[in-house]
Amino acid sequence: MLHMVVATHGPETCGLAVPQVRHKLIETATRLEQVAKDYGCTLEGAWTGRSNHTMYLLMDGRSAHDVEDVLVELRMVEWDTAAISPVFTLEDGIATLERL
Repeated sequence: MLHMVVATHGPETCGLAVPQVRHKLIETATRLEQVAKDYGCTLEGAWTGRSNHTMYLLMDGRSAHDVEDVLVELRMVEWDTAAISPVFTLEDGIATLERL
């Protein structure tokens, strides 16, 4: 199941502004795919909005709990607040509508 992670932080915990966070974020990025795999998830895509202090991760996993475990293992919760939402592709959404 696809999950969209929307992780936000403020300027006081931004990797662009705070060197300690920058180092953690670089380490997190290098470990993300392997840690996701360890929890039965895959990273389908990742984007960042630098000026709005937001990171978007599209992850495929069995449950939101598995996706959250990835974020906790990576210690992203130290600087980000994350919302995890199940999502479907537009094609899957249309197929659902056609079955109704």
